[in-house]
Amino acid sequence: MEDRIQVDVGNRTTLRGSGAISKRRKSVHISRWHFLFAFFFVSSCLRGSLYGDVNNLKVVTDANPDYSDLPSLAHSATSGWEAPADKCWAMFYWNHIARRQTNPMILHGMALTDPIRQFNDYGYTMCSTISGINQSIWEQMGLPHRYWDISNHTVSEVFYEGRWHCYDNSMSALYTLCDGKTIAGVEDIGKEGACALSGGKAEPGHVAKYHCLTSTGPRGFLTGADSIRSLDEEFHCFSPNALKLRKYYYDWDSGHRYILNLRSGEVYTRFYKSQGGEGFYVPDDNGKDPEAKNPRYKLRGNGVWSFKPSLAAADWQKQAYSNRDITAVDGGLRGGAAGGGEVVYKVSGANVIAGQAIRAALVLGEKSKAAIAISVDNGLHWKEIWTGEK
Repeated sequence: MEDRIQVDVGNRTTLRGSGAISKRRKSVHISRWHFLFAFFFVSSCLRGSLYGDVNNLKVVTDANPDYSDLPSLAHSATSGWEAPADKCWAMFYWNHIARRQTNPMILHGMALTDPIRQFNDYGYTMCSTISGINQSIWEQMGLPHRYWDISNHTVSEVFYEGRWHCYDNSMSALYTLCDGKTIAGVEDIGKEGACALSGGKAEPGHVAKYHCLTSTGPRGFLTGADSIRSLDEEFHCFSPNALKLRKYYYDWDSGHRYILNLRSGEVYTRFYKSQGGEGFYVPDDNGKDPEAKNPRYKLRGNGVWSFKPSLAAADWQKQAYSNRDITAVDGGLRGGAAGGGEVVYKVSGANVIAGQAIRAALVLGEKSKAAIAISVDNGLHWKEIWTGEK
């Protein structure tokens, strides 16, 4: 069987055959969970055929970092620079592009702060979420970091070249000291200061008001944020009276990898523009869809993952996750005549599965029945979605 990969970079990516790809641009709702579905047989037959080997292939691009795992992300985004300051600036840039300011995904009772899951699947973060993500990445880079709650805001900062530096990806804001180049720390931004830009006048929040690199100008407005924010408001966020260093909490997570494995008979097409979102399942613990509140962000793409397992005698057991009392006959599968049979297939998508359709052809003999069930928790619980009998 010939393996093929067809790529239309501007609109979609289509994979066919067997292989693996790691490629990201916008969030795609197709699967981080493993979905299992099972066919139960009593004197029934399932027909079809397809076969092939499983191979591994990784495709990356120089247009964005490698989001397959945390070491690859840190290396691909920062290895072109030697100085820690340049590396952190590069990481600030990519994290600015990879997320938008809105309610985060809540998984297992916590906001999702694993960089790999977040940037491959969602891109929804608030200030505390992206602060935790930054700390996961800085930890991978070998840099000390810490987490601050300030006035109605949360930020994180990183240590290099003998001092702390604040990279506020939530508001897409960078501040410098009066030298115009050293990234300021949390405690620098709101304190009293003076320089030529303020006419020598000392006032609280000097750095916030006069030394923001991502603003319209002194005492202006932030330019890279997803919400309107003046530099005067920023000063009040960083007021020295409101700073709370959280030494006991970093709000970070890491360890996941993005691995897209295609078996023979699997085809994955992902679109970078939404193809519509009606009826999608959203795996958020609170039942809310972050995209619904801010559709203007256009974060969500769509995709289709198709799996047609081979039922040939030489192949079907390789593609089945498990089976009991099943035999291959005439290009199909037959359950045992006495106690019936069961075959389980595991569908492992690379992004978040938001819906699923199953097509099956079954032949039932006299006084026989069949059922299809699905599990969304690796087989711990099953829900029967179709039954038939004769």
